[in-house]
Amino acid sequence: MESVAEEDIDPCTGFLTTNKARLSIPSIAWSKYGRSSITSISSPPLNPIDKEIQDRLISLDRLGWKRYVGLLLTVLSAITFSFNALIAKLLSHMHPFNLGVWTFQLMTLFAIPTIIYERKVNKNEAIFESLYPFHTKENRKAVMYLVIRAFCGVNALILFFYAVKYLTVADALVIDASSPIFVYVMASLLLGEKFGVLPIFITIMAFIGVALITRPPLLTNEVEYNLDNLIGVALAFSCMLCITFTIITLKFLENVFHGIVNLVFGLWGTLQCLLVSFLCGTLSIPTEWPDMWKIFATAVLFYLGQAFITLALKYEDAGPVGLLRSTEVIFCFVWQFLFLDVVPDIYR
Repeated sequence: MESVAEEDIDPCTGFLTTNKARLSIPSIAWSKYGRSSITSISSPPLNPIDKEIQDRLISLDRLGWKRYVGLLLTVLSAITFSFNALIAKLLSHMHPFNLGVWTFQLMTLFAIPTIIYERKVNKNEAIFESLYPFHTKENRKAVMYLVIRAFCGVNALILFFYAVKYLTVADALVIDASSPIFVYVMASLLLGEKFGVLPIFITIMAFIGVALITRPPLLTNEVEYNLDNLIGVALAFSCMLCITFTIITLKFLENVFHGIVNLVFGLWGTLQCLLVSFLCGTLSIPTEWPDMWKIFATAVLFYLGQAFITLALKYEDAGPVGLLRSTEVIFCFVWQFLFLDVVPDIYR
């Protein structure tokens, strides 16, 4: 392999300054830092410029199709969540907590086989090590984040079930899709992720969108606000806050197997909805086959969506995931038009 002299490398950019520029970046790393791989350079200690070049080489070496896995999984989650929202609208005649009882029970049943498969078939002996034993500080923190994630995720779904009683599916999802605003803010505060100009612009546009969904009298020439719209917006906004904390806590749980995350989520949702439904006297067993199939489809789609978003956060930062997840609004407008004959107006 042709060697590269140190003076042939621009210390500011890390690229070749001679006609040897056709050499690949790994070749430069090989010639400059020796036979050891670019991910295992240990000695001698590098000066700041060399360290910056090394970090850039390591980053470039990791690029490839894997860099898009997190984004692809996020789009898949957006598609499944948008279909789930459509079916939830078709089940709006059911009480949200009663609907949650059956949905979360099915999600729990779906999670168990994935854990057994990972443990027995894939021979993953360390599947529970991130949670047990509890005496380690990291494991206690993981359990705490599991509980927070389950609580926020369950209430996000329940609040969405309530919101679609007052709003169209797409309107509710538009508000939910503003969660990237708070995801970016919380990710920058808690996870140290960067908060640039684009998220700020999107923040402003999202707040304008939420304001338009409330149908202010100034724009609609009505005497006062529509009460149903205000209630629906408040419920959807609360759902959005729960989604924000769900995404942030999932980032802290990136070392926990996604089947365990969804199992705890399903168990928590089943117990919470069962208790509230019993106390409110709304607990009932679905008797119509169409409702049964819709509940089953809701559980399958929501489980897949949760699995996709959990896996996406293992490959990508919380900010981009939250931002790209908002594409479910686009899908939902399409499904709403195709299946419910709802044509978007100028405000939507």
